[in-house]
Amino acid sequence: LEDMSDIARRQSYIECPYPILKKVGYEYKMRDNIFSLALNIFRTRRFVKDIIKKYNIDLVSAHNPPSNWIASFLKVPVVWSCNEPISLCFSERKPDYFPLGVAPPSPAGRMLERIYEIVDYTFCHWGIDHIAVLSKYTRMGVSNIYGRESRICRAGADFGHFQNGNGESVRKKHGCEDS
Repeated sequence: LEDMSDIARRQSYIECPYPILKKVGYEYKMRDNIFSLALNIFRTRRFVKDIIKKYNIDLVSAHNPPSNWIASFLKVPVVWSCNEPISLCFSERKPDYFPLGVAPPSPAGRMLERIYEIVDYTFCHWGIDHIAVLSKYTRMGVSNIYGRESRICRAGADFGHFQNGNGESVRKKHGCEDS
């Protein structure tokens, strides 16, 4: 919370007890294995349903996967803030997906990828009420992958973080002191 804006720090947060991902360096990785991931997604979905009922929540805003899967098909409207549609591995034939891996999949990985795509399409095509994206590029990707319209909602910036900076260290770090 210490890096968040004042308004964000003042909000109440509900922490889910079922971990989906773990932080490894600068990346987030799947916990344990595919079965524990699936189990925790189902547990988290049940947790979210209970929270919606307990606090009388009337809208859910899901961010990147798997939160859009968890929030799909709820009794309240769901808006998915899609930064990028996620693919499990790199594939030349899927330019609109953001790949989590760069190596070509094994035969078993290909099968898992295909199952992932079917589940992802189903949840995102029918289980989400609205999709918000950051750019025309992502809007095109959502249309190509899911056959759905999305709305561009630009991200805001807290300019307070930039008021005291002069840019000198950044220009020096990237060798563009005269820019």
